[in-house]
Amino acid sequence: MLPSDRWLTFSLVGVCERRFQLITNLNLPGALIGAPLLIPVASFLREHPAVLSMRVWHTLALPFFCLPVWWFVGRALDQLLAWKPLHWKVGATSSVLCCACIALLIGILSSPPTDKKDLVEFLPGAFLWTVLFGLPPTMWLLQKRRTPNAKPPA
Repeated sequence: MLPSDRWLTFSLVGVCERRFQLITNLNLPGALIGAPLLIPVASFLREHPAVLSMRVWHTLALPFFCLPVWWFVGRALDQLLAWKPLHWKVGATSSVLCCACIALLIGILSSPPTDKKDLVEFLPGAFLWTVLFGLPPTMWLLQKRRTPNAKPPA
């Protein structure tokens, strides 16, 4: 039986440990954005393991660092679904990020077998972000191909 003052810690650690890979894949760009801030905290947590484990810390912190990226993708998809013209800067940024994710996918798939066993866990996240960053340029091209007098679908 667990004392009631440890329920929150036990639940938090249990969920974070089980869902670490899922949350990491969903927030993969957050790892790049938050890396400069997460590294000093990670070194502190290595010295004080009773505070939080590294997996729990990353599971809790990555979604916050990925918020700007989710906002960017959401805004682009919202404009496209409303059939509003997409600004060329958004399309160019999304294209560059899509190419970076494709390079990440190729890097994971072509890595040596000794590295591949560690990297293959990030394959679903790299694929997800390739699709999310690739949708706005694809939809923009489809909008450009549409005839100018046609009305958007209702």
